[in-house]
Amino acid sequence: MPVDGLKKNIWQEFRDWWLGLSPLYFVVFTNILMIGLTMLLTPILVMLGFDENTDIGGPDFGDFGPVMIVVVAVIVAPLIETIIFQYPILLLKKWTDVRVLIFFSAAFFAVAHSGYSKWYALVVFPMGLVLAYTIDNYRKGWVNGFWATVFVHAFRNGIAMIPYFYLQEI
Repeated sequence: MPVDGLKKNIWQEFRDWWLGLSPLYFVVFTNILMIGLTMLLTPILVMLGFDENTDIGGPDFGDFGPVMIVVVAVIVAPLIETIIFQYPILLLKKWTDVRVLIFFSAAFFAVAHSGYSKWYALVVFPMGLVLAYTIDNYRKGWVNGFWATVFVHAFRNGIAMIPYFYLQEI
């Protein structure tokens, strides 16, 4: 069997398994996938000058209380960012190659997060790819690509809140 055929079969089997997961398992596994992709970036970040002393940045919630921070990070941001960065894929895919749309969606998502730091933008780029792919491909019961994308993003931001609140206490 040709190598290209093998690659397509492995990808297709993984894709079918991944997109066939129930919504809860899909959200959890997709977050593990995004974290893994981010970890694969570590050697590249180190070559570009990132080290353990580099501040990667992140949102500054100012005087927001804990409840408002969670509402903004886990509910508002995923909804708004899905509408701005991923939803246009569904609108434009009739006229443009969806792979191009997924790439530009992730790039715009990363650029929008570059205000925190260039490192933060590089780290969220793989997340942008996965979110863009999700909105175009996930369908399971009542959960369409839009809601799956929002839920994946919300869960990811919720995970990020754990160290955020922990570090605030130190």
